[in-house]
Amino acid sequence: MERDYQQVKKAAQLSDEQFAALVYGVILASGGSQGQALAAAGSAGMIKRKIASASGEELAALASSLDPKITESILQALKTKEGQGG
Repeated sequence: MERDYQQVKKAAQLSDEQFAALVYGVILASGGSQGQALAAAGSAGMIKRKIASASGEELAALASSLDPKITESILQALKTKEGQGG
């Protein structure tokens, strides 16, 4: 979980534009609608602030409450961004 925690924290360091694109992609990949993805991407700044201030325990609790498909989508999107130098 520590590596996953570090990836999530690293995502919070992306530019607002990059983070919004990441959020949009994760929502779509996890089965969300385009409207949901656009709404979430529009809240990217707030989401970044919450991630940046969250502890490892808080992120772990959130991850355990999510559908495993969503968690996997998030981790896959983060790994893809990391591989692109993002």
